[in-house]
Amino acid sequence: MPVDTHHAEYDKALTAWTRARDLVAGEDEVKAKGETYLPRLPGQTDTEYAAYKLRAAFFNATGRTVDGLVGLVFRKDPTVVLPAALSALAEDVDLAGKTLAEFARRIVSDVVQVGRGGILVEYPKAEVRDRTADEVTAENLRPYMTYYPAEKILDWRTGRVNNRHTVTMVKLEETIDEPDPADVWKRKTATQIRVLELTAAGVQVSVWRKTETGWIAVETFPLIIRGQVASEIPFVFVGPVDSTSEVQKSPIVDLVAVNLSHYRTSADYENGLHWTGVPTPVFIGNFISSDGNQVDTVRLGSASGIHLSDGGDAKYLEFEGSGLEGGLGKALERKEQHMAVLGARILASEKRAVEAAETAAIHRAGENSVLASLAQSVSKALTRALAGMAAWQGVDGEISFKLCTDYLPTPMDSQTLSALVGAWQAGALSQGELFEALVAGEIIRSDKDQAEHESEVEAESERRAEEAADKLAATAKMVAARAAGSAA
Repeated sequence: MPVDTHHAEYDKALTAWTRARDLVAGEDEVKAKGETYLPRLPGQTDTEYAAYKLRAAFFNATGRTVDGLVGLVFRKDPTVVLPAALSALAEDVDLAGKTLAEFARRIVSDVVQVGRGGILVEYPKAEVRDRTADEVTAENLRPYMTYYPAEKILDWRTGRVNNRHTVTMVKLEETIDEPDPADVWKRKTATQIRVLELTAAGVQVSVWRKTETGWIAVETFPLIIRGQVASEIPFVFVGPVDSTSEVQKSPIVDLVAVNLSHYRTSADYENGLHWTGVPTPVFIGNFISSDGNQVDTVRLGSASGIHLSDGGDAKYLEFEGSGLEGGLGKALERKEQHMAVLGARILASEKRAVEAAETAAIHRAGENSVLASLAQSVSKALTRALAGMAAWQGVDGEISFKLCTDYLPTPMDSQTLSALVGAWQAGALSQGELFEALVAGEIIRSDKDQAEHESEVEAESERRAEEAADKLAATAKMVAARAAGSAA
């Protein structure tokens, strides 16, 4: 079995992934696929089909929906908690200049489109020797993340190791630049496959390249983390529901299907308008010239006259009725409505939960939606990847990455705010629960933690106390001055 063999689930899902990618890319990509997405009408020649396809209008509801959903997830900045030693890594998480938020945005966009992706935590290859801390910093030797879209994760295996379900093998396709011996200014790319496999000796890595005789391993080495062979493959799957290896359905798969149906209906509609929209001249009898000879070519328009034989007639054949608008036109409108509904359903709650108070409704707004589940899944995957980077650095401390899951916020009114504060004062809510409710209600910024908020409140209280004391002292001084004046 060659190294580029795919997992069965990969082959099964690839067509759906490609279809979603093409629709998100837009009209040029969809029309470039020709009959894959727009079947040829019976009897159409190549020229007629090209015109048929050109007239079709592709309404990219899929691409707009993806952009909108990603924008909703990032309507608030992600909440990130990292040890100080890792904070600098978040500014360039992939050694290619992407911040942690930008890296997360790419993942969210991909998972919305195809429902799958993966993160590999890596460490730069370097000469094996002891280095000082300054040398490590100078050479920028630190862990980083590499994102692999679904199409690049060719094969995988999972199993239970030490009573824990984990990835035991993964094949990752990569594209690399190679020098072109014929032209130093010409870019030459090659494909290679990176295989990470968990063996009895730990994680082993092999890099394969294709030659004229087949695939060969050009590099094989153990994965070393802090001087020891890794006991776990540092790869995290990402999906819209969870971070397991299971191939999960894309959130927009139904929208893609209706969008393609809309495109085909649009082609028929525009084709019908083309053939019926322009009046067709009809002549009864023979054309004759002024000298009585028969004429084969007739020019239409007021600049020239038309002579017909006795009993002849001329008319325009025009289309009337509701055939196009009543059939194809209404079908287009219905499909546009369906696409709007399918896009909205990604934001709708999948289950109805009975809440005891409006506070809980604000706190849990949108948490059961498809998009919120996706955001939570991506958040967990990135938290795991960050923990892997911390382990590689030997750093301890709290690590957390959370994307926004509040997409339909309900503004907190004064009555709700008073009820929250009253519940906290009565002991029905803890300080932490009150803080979370105020963040969810957008009274407090989402990027502020509780300690920072309490510190600001305490500083504000001290400032107000000082101002009150100053005013009191000034008032006392003024009263004393007036009393002294009266006594004099």
